[in-house]
Amino acid sequence: QTDTTPPASVNNLSAGSPTTTSITLSWTAPGDDGSTGTASSYDVRYSTSTITSANWASAAQVSGEPAPQVAGSSQSMTVSGLNSSTKYYFAMNTSDEAGNISGLSNIANATTLSGNQPPVLTTIGSKTVQEGDTLTFVVNASDPNNDPLTYSATGLPSGVTFASQTFSWAP
Repeated sequence: QTDTTPPASVNNLSAGSPTTTSITLSWTAPGDDGSTGTASSYDVRYSTSTITSANWASAAQVSGEPAPQVAGSSQSMTVSGLNSSTKYYFAMNTSDEAGNISGLSNIANATTLSGNQPPVLTTIGSKTVQEGDTLTFVVNASDPNNDPLTYSATGLPSGVTFASQTFSWAP
């Protein structure tokens, strides 16, 4: 008997965890026949304008979609190579082994971060100092722009000076 039942449409596609060049998509896997079984492939697309069935073909196609998992499984992927400070819309459809294609998913959207995000400090400390002390600073930080990290000391006692230091690191 010929398989004429398409996979169910994804109805909980979400977009989040933006960086300056990527956004992570999450959804629940539909089935092969409606909401049961395991589909064969996903087609994920994005655009800077809302995606509809009418403009689906002109939306940019993502590569590297994960293989569908059994219906009901949580799935995700990161879409990279995006422009900073840009709102993107995402949609997807699902195919089964017989070539049946689901309807268009719900539309998710997110905005990539600007290229001027401040570093996020993950370790910070303090120490009481007196004349003659030598201080060593250990700073752990992540910077979405890969900009140099600078630090400064405030509230130093009278007569104590501080020279700024610039750090660089590889991503």
